[in-house]
Amino acid sequence: MIAKVTHHRFNGRVTTVLTPQFECRVSTAKEGILKPLSTVLIEVTHGDSGTTRRPCAKFIYSRSLRTIDRLEMHELIVKILDERGTACDDFSDIVIDICDDLKARGVAKEAIHLV
Repeated sequence: MIAKVTHHRFNGRVTTVLTPQFECRVSTAKEGILKPLSTVLIEVTHGDSGTTRRPCAKFIYSRSLRTIDRLEMHELIVKILDERGTACDDFSDIVIDICDDLKARGVAKEAIHLV
């Protein structure tokens, strides 16, 4: 389930995805001043000691992609996480598949998975 979508300045966007398997956030924002948008996947866990947020993947998009295309990639990533998480797929497997897919399409200049 897509629990929350927050829009930020300069086309930034954060989406929280809640599934039976995991909770994560997909954050698309500028890397810095005069730099393009990139996307970071953050796994969220709740425990006795509080909430932990762990970066799991980062996608640096090809310069040929327009801002609107990068935001469409954000939506595609959210959709994949939601559908596969609802189907009880493992979060790590989903992240690796997304990285491989974005690289194969030539959309991501760099796709780094940390899981």
